[in-house]
Amino acid sequence: MADIRDRLRAADIPRRYWDPPRDLPPGDARGTRWIEAGGRLWATFGTGAVAAVVGNRGTGKSHMVCTALRHAGENGRSILYTTAVGMFLRIREAFRQGAEATERALVDRYARPGVLVIDEAQVRGESAWEDNVLTHIIDRRYAAMLDTVLVSNHRPEELAKSLGPSVADRMRETGVVIVCDWPSFRRDER
Repeated sequence: MADIRDRLRAADIPRRYWDPPRDLPPGDARGTRWIEAGGRLWATFGTGAVAAVVGNRGTGKSHMVCTALRHAGENGRSILYTTAVGMFLRIREAFRQGAEATERALVDRYARPGVLVIDEAQVRGESAWEDNVLTHIIDRRYAAMLDTVLVSNHRPEELAKSLGPSVADRMRETGVVIVCDWPSFRRDER
């Protein structure tokens, strides 16, 4: 168990999502749909997909993708989790004087893993630099047939517009869009 926890920590998966959820009420339609959606996501792994998991806040999107990441890690895949803002902040660190890593090395960090999750994809400045870096990382992953999962609170068409035509086109070709449209788990809406 310590080995998988070390791998989850190294993959930057938030502690909150290390364990599968235990509080999915039996017979609850939200839980059933969440499990089915997670299965659809898991089925894309190993195909070089650019997938999107979208929906309102509180529907368990982050927990779903981190559960899938955990399974991928347990099955020997290299895994990495980040938020869009976290990724850009880390890459920008290379710009400061005396930085330990180069911009290329930090971009490589996100381009290399077998499965990469970019959570909160809608929380970006959408600057030309961010758009170019994101497109570059996804394009490298697409060319290498590595799985990429984008998580967003946007509707599918909003996410596609936000990401730009190149990323949206790769998502249409290789991926799946999982819409989490059930009520929030954070509120009792059964």
